[in-house]
Amino acid sequence: MMLDQNEKIWESISKLAIKLANEAGFILYENFRKPLSVEFKDKSGLDPVTNIDIQIQKHIRNSIKSHFPEHGFLGEEETSATSQNKNTSEYLWVVDPIDGTKNFVAGLPIYACSIGVLYKGIPYMGAIFLPWTNSTKGSVIHATKGSGAYFNDEKILLCENSQEGKSSGLVTLPGSFTNIFNPSEILKNKIGDYRMTGSIAYEMAMSALGISQFMVSNAPSIWDIAAGTCIILESGGLVLEGVSERKRFRIFEEFKWKNLNSFNPNNESFEKVTGSNLRKWQKPIIAGAPKIVNFTASNLRKR
Repeated sequence: MMLDQNEKIWESISKLAIKLANEAGFILYENFRKPLSVEFKDKSGLDPVTNIDIQIQKHIRNSIKSHFPEHGFLGEEETSATSQNKNTSEYLWVVDPIDGTKNFVAGLPIYACSIGVLYKGIPYMGAIFLPWTNSTKGSVIHATKGSGAYFNDEKILLCENSQEGKSSGLVTLPGSFTNIFNPSEILKNKIGDYRMTGSIAYEMAMSALGISQFMVSNAPSIWDIAAGTCIILESGGLVLEGVSERKRFRIFEEFKWKNLNSFNPNNESFEKVTGSNLRKWQKPIIAGAPKIVNFTASNLRKR
């Protein structure tokens, strides 16, 4: 079947993203439980960055620049203020070289390398490398908008295990869940068996695979969820973002959940969006099987 020009572009982007995720995985496996150079991005020593974070991000960025010189790049470990203030490219690669750096440093094999591609702010492609127990080289879960989601080469489709939309299995929640959110009494009794992993991208992958029925994150950054959002949507799942809006003649803001379709801040036109705008993106999300996500959203508010 002949592909049109747009399909050819996304096929090329997808192949490169999957290749880079696998290459990142090789670097991660080669250095797991090995001596690392660790620095901290904050004074409290809670936000580590390793030489492997830097190595992987540099490798991914250089490869993208070589294949798609006109594309933009936004990485968690990015330090260039100049690039952040420019209007972003239509095609923007959003990368977290190691999501779950603390786990990686500690020797806990729960982490991910997340590579997402946005088109005018819309999540169009995602590839996430995952350490996998029965694989000597790990696995990559990936998706392209309109083409479905895959675990390595196997197509995945999220199905509802609960007809009533109430969780009966594993869910992943942030450690600060009860401090940030106010679940209804109904949700408290139906929320399922919850886990905390320390890696948002990993949790999104688990939700796309149906291993966990849904995940909640209170303030993810764009590099944590750009890839996972596309993957969950293409697997048949749902991703909601929490937004606060101030209504006319009301003192307090109104909080509500809505579909996450774009990362453009405040629904601005793409032409006004800069790398700096996207770097500051942070909103609570719920993602996973649609019925359960909708049930959770209808019973969950911010404090």
